[in-house]
Amino acid sequence: FMMHTIPATAAMLVKDSAATGKPFVYEAEVSRNLALGTNMEAPADVIASLSYEGIPSAEELTERFNRLYVNEQTKQTAAEIAKAEQAESAKNTQKEPDWKEKINSKLSKLISIEYHDKPVAELMAKDEVYRLVNEGKFSEASVLMSAKPEYQTEDFAKWQKQSTAAEDFNQALKQIEALTIAVMKAENLTAENN
Repeated sequence: FMMHTIPATAAMLVKDSAATGKPFVYEAEVSRNLALGTNMEAPADVIASLSYEGIPSAEELTERFNRLYVNEQTKQTAAEIAKAEQAESAKNTQKEPDWKEKINSKLSKLISIEYHDKPVAELMAKDEVYRLVNEGKFSEASVLMSAKPEYQTEDFAKWQKQSTAAEDFNQALKQIEALTIAVMKAENLTAENN
């Protein structure tokens, strides 16, 4: 059991603790201390800096985004209903307004999204951000969200922050794994040549 595998083992303990979605400060601190003075110090510092909040899983990120999406769409639909009703009462016409059909159609799609019926595919075709998130491509979705005004809300900003933290955490873990493998390969080569 070689010294360089100890920071990697600690990182695996961090990974297991982080999988619970709860803070993992103790495990991250142990990992950071073991990595001091090694080439694993920088990624261990990144992990430690993210340990206080907890890291959501990909499934949780997708679920949270979809909930926010439905909430935002519902708010927009409510605003459209109020606007259409105002316009209708201003006109005061006798014929059945077609805005009711449009609103009902939109509401039925929202209900379908929530219960994952067929209109989800239709929505994914229309909304690139929704599609990317539901394909697990969070960083691509986040970049696209920054350019779309409908995603400029406090809730979506919080989601983006969580998504970035998860990405940084996973990158740091991969870096520790890659560095461990590189050191082990180098030691094997040295042992074979002696």
